[in-house]
Amino acid sequence: MGEFYSSIADRHKTPKCRCGGKTQLVISPVMGRVMFPAAGGQEYISPASGKAITSAKARRDDLARTGCRPYEGFQQESKEAARRVAADEKKSDEKLEASVRKAYHQLSPEKRRHLDG
Repeated sequence: MGEFYSSIADRHKTPKCRCGGKTQLVISPVMGRVMFPAAGGQEYISPASGKAITSAKARRDDLARTGCRPYEGFQQESKEAARRVAADEKKSDEKLEASVRKAYHQLSPEKRRHLDG
């Protein structure tokens, strides 16, 4: 099976294999650092804050100020999402447990004995 490269815009235009078999689409992210005008790159508008980003320092500051972080690839992003879900569930469980304890202690001693029974 041969390899070919195309732009993201052409990702749905996979060529037919010469043998007549099916082809498989594999997306490979381009790794690298954001470049800025001084290094031959271009400035951009931050999607998080709407401010112009013209340097690496401005990018770091914008990420910190908006509580964002740079994209680290699908696998790492999936791990981060799972970590956040687990943290949210833990926080919800703690709130629920505190509410149940408070409600339990507000019951009369007779009702508590009935529940403990």
